[in-house]
Amino acid sequence: MFGAGQQNLNASRLKSGIVNEPDPTISKSLTVSFATGVSVKRSLGEDWNIRTGMNYNKITESNVDVSYVEIPVISEYKIVNKHLKIYFTNGFGAGFKQSELYPLGMTGFSFLYPLNKSIDFNLEPSYKHVFGKEWTYKADFYGMMAGFSVKF
Repeated sequence: MFGAGQQNLNASRLKSGIVNEPDPTISKSLTVSFATGVSVKRSLGEDWNIRTGMNYNKITESNVDVSYVEIPVISEYKIVNKHLKIYFTNGFGAGFKQSELYPLGMTGFSFLYPLNKSIDFNLEPSYKHVFGKEWTYKADFYGMMAGFSVKF
């Protein structure tokens, strides 16, 4: 399943995003999210990848800060394989806030544009849902992440 020709490990991520979400208690609200981390991607065949890593996330809305560490496991399915590669992504993870563990579900798309043989620019619009009553003021997050992938 993991033949020598299919070993493709990517380390990636320095990502940030700005998210516009309505807050029911405030008429207009800007949510700012910053995330940084490292992930490793493994090819599972021609169209499938699996990605995992560790991200530090900080979300600020209306002077409320939420910081947490996230360990995602994400599957990627290639839906377009032209010069611009497009993947459908879906996965789960764990968010660690203070001493508590919160399960996460996530889905989105990943757009990869190759800059050369070993570096890709990626753009990832995504949706995350955090399971757990005590997480924060809201459990759903929409975001746009950008970063670079480096192939070794």
